[in-house]
Parts: sequence; structure tokens; C-alpha cells
Amino acid sequence: MMRSYLYTPDGKVECGLSTARLRRALESRENLLWVDIEGPEDTEVELLLEVFDLHPLTIEDCIMPNVRPKLEDFDRYLFVILQGLKRVDGKLTSVELDVCVGENFLITVRSEPIKSVDENCARVEKKSPIVTHGTDFLLYAITDALIDSYFPILEELELQVDELQTKLLSDSTERTLKELFKIYNDLTVFRRTLAPHREIASRLNRGDLRFVKPAHAIYFRDIYDHLLRMSDLVDSCREVTTMALEAHATIVSNR
Repeated sequence: MMRSYLYTPDGKVECGLSTARLRRALESRENLLWVDIEGPEDTEVELLLEVFDLHPLTIEDCIMPNVRPKLEDFDRYLFVILQGLKRVDGKLTSVELDVCVGENFLITVRSEPIKSVDENCARVEKKSPIVTHGTDFLLYAITDALIDSYFPILEELELQVDELQTKLLSDSTERTLKELFKIYNDLTVFRRTLAPHREIASRLNRGDLRFVKPAHAIYFRDIYDHLLRMSDLVDSCREVTTMALEAHATIVSNR
């Protein structure tokens, strides 16, 4: 499924553009074009190659799942791989979002629905001011919403850690041990996701990338600060969980 939005200098937002219209829209630097693709098919991959002239390696990354978020600087665009978090059958797992940011275009590619993207699509359809500030600010809006979606998951994990820490003293059974290991694994996934995002946010807030205006770099610094705060919380929870596991081992040994 593909959605497309064109914001023009006269303040109009056009949706559902044809391939020919996409080509014409790219000719003007004053336009802002956003193409969002969910579950890319062959025709949409061909469009990315022929209309947007994306590098074959970028196309490959958009099609194949990636283990780690990253940022790459190409001649005509920045390519950023981000990861959201979700629960599948009780396990914490990541969902990939690929973003290309050019002078007058932004492309998002994902294999499944991502709330932060869908919310900003709705904002653009309602002619939100976010489209008036350029593609880099739209990248910020999507990334900020994606990173903010981590907070409810982290708060849930913090609550679970506190509850199990108390429970361990009165119920140090094998079931409690399994719950501790599950939380520890979730925290490990969380930590592994946060680290590369900090690197990306750090590069985006330097103000030396061609497709990120220096005036907008400070917004990515705010994302970086959020990531640092979450990293501290995750490390604190991991430390408490490790101590709880050691305490459990001591209790069992004493018995």
C-alpha cells in the first residue's frame, strides 16, 4: 500500500499522486513530497528506483530486514533505519522503519503499520504546520513520535521490576525466576535498540548534514536527550534485575 502527499508553496496539500505527478512534483525545490509505503511490492520498488533514483543498496535495505538502526549519507538523500518496539506473544521485539530524506522529498517504508507514521500521515492530511518546515522537520516529527512510543513500554517494565523485587522475598519459586529472566531479556532488547538510535540522533543534531537544517538540529538534540534518559532507566532496571537474580540464587542455595 502506498500513500503520497504533496505540499506546495501556496499552502495546498494534494494526496494520492500518480507516477507522472510525482515526477513533476520533484522538479520544484519548493515542494515537499512525502511517499509512505507499507509492505512494498514490485511496482513500488520500481517507482523508488526510477522516479526517486534511490541507490540499489538503499532499495535492498528497504526490502530486507536489518538488525541494527543506522544512518547513511548519499549524494541526493539521507537514509535512516529506525526501529519501533512492540510485543508479539508476550515478547518484546522490534519493527523496522526505513526513511529517505532529500531536499524536497521524504520516503518512509515499513512492512507493517507503525503508529508514529500513521499519526503524522493524518496530521499532513489535515494540513498540519509540520509540512511547512521542510523534510528534515517531518523526519523529526516521525522520529520523535517513534521514540516517545518507547516510554509506555519502559514504564511497564519498571513496574514489573518493582513488583518482582518485592515478590522475590516472599515467593522465590521457579515461576518468579522465569518472570525475572523474561524481564531481563526484555531489558536487553530495549538496551540493544536504544544504543544505535543515540548514535543516529547524535549525528542528526550536529548540524553538519546537508539535508538537516542547522536551525532544526536542536530538535534532534531533544530526541537524543530522551534516549539518554531512557538508557539510564534501562540500565537501572537491569542492575536491579541482576541483583534480584543473584538474591534468588542465594535464597535457593540457603534452602
